Amino acid sequence: MTATDALAAGDGDAEVVAMLASSVGAFLARRHQRRRLRDGTGGLDLWREMAELGLTGLTLPVADGGLGPSAVAAVGRIFGEQLIPEPFVACAVMPAAVIGALDAGGVRDELVAALVEGAERLGLAWQEAPHQMAGFPCGCRIGSDGRISGEKRFVIAADRRVLVTAMGADGPCIALADLAAPGVTVVSQAASDGAAYATLRFEGAAALSLIVGTPAEVAMAAAFDLGLLAVAAQLTGLADGVLALTLEHLRTRVQFERPIGSFQALQHRAVDMRISLALAEASLREAVRLMEARSPHASAAASAAKARASATALSLTKEAIQMHGAIAFTEEADVGLFARAALKWSGYLGGARDHRRRFVVLGGDLIDDE
Repeated sequence: MTATDALAAGDGDAEVVAMLASSVGAFLARRHQRRRLRDGTGGLDLWREMAELGLTGLTLPVADGGLGPSAVAAVGRIFGEQLIPEPFVACAVMPAAVIGALDAGGVRDELVAALVEGAERLGLAWQEAPHQMAGFPCGCRIGSDGRISGEKRFVIAADRRVLVTAMGADGPCIALADLAAPGVTVVSQAASDGAAYATLRFEGAAALSLIVGTPAEVAMAAAFDLGLLAVAAQLTGLADGVLALTLEHLRTRVQFERPIGSFQALQHRAVDMRISLALAEASLREAVRLMEARSPHASAAASAAKARASATALSLTKEAIQMHGAIAFTEEADVGLFARAALKWSGYLGGARDHRRRFVVLGGDLIDDE
């Protein structure tokens, strides 16, 4: 059984997830090469093709074409292994989870259509400070007149509109804002993989309230946990990809008239890498299982998976650089692409230390009792 098969073998429709994973693999073989990370060519055209495969709405309810946590993890793992630069988590997984929680009606239908058709990359603006681990409470405010004031940071790749967390007279709120509207200032910064981060400043900008009160907190918490699962899957796939790259180097690089993979010291280090990857895969499978079961420990398991995957990806890429030797420091070597992606994804939505702490706070030590 492959790692993707194992992820698909949850309570969801394993056959559908396996078919989806196969389609994603074939799609990426045709449309993606790692040089895109050097060129910064992760454009909207590929995003629309991803939407045609149903990848941008995976966390929507089943009635809207969603498939659930097992599909998110399976697709995220493939994306990580292939180093896909498109903002799958920020503009698909997390916004879809919020949109799926909206009341039926015109706005929900329009946002679902925009998401699943790939016509627009919707953003989710919820962070205001580094190491923030929840959408609420927050400093952003929305008045009874539907105008938002405050600042959001680390917003990724939104094309035109963003879902914004704010505090209002009736408590937590998730609103929809247009980045081109008066009162919105966007300060963008390019990332190493071609994605764009932005700081958004709202100064009495018009917005449409979508979810208010406890439902807003529930929707944001669900989006955060699914985002953690997806990033953990990407990091696990990345670790698998860099290990495969390293093992190929050990088989083909020759010193002293023999492949360096025949040296016992390097074999031992490769085994350690494989063990680290297996532990990350096990943690990811457990998070998928508990999320599919709607367990009260699912949030803790998502943090455990993210912590393990972050540490594993960083550890394996560092080891891969050492085992590649001087060639790893050249621009042409793909191992450097894996290292940069690991640095970025390992800190996104919180690093290993953040999630070890969250795991303890959420009572993760009780998971074995379930």
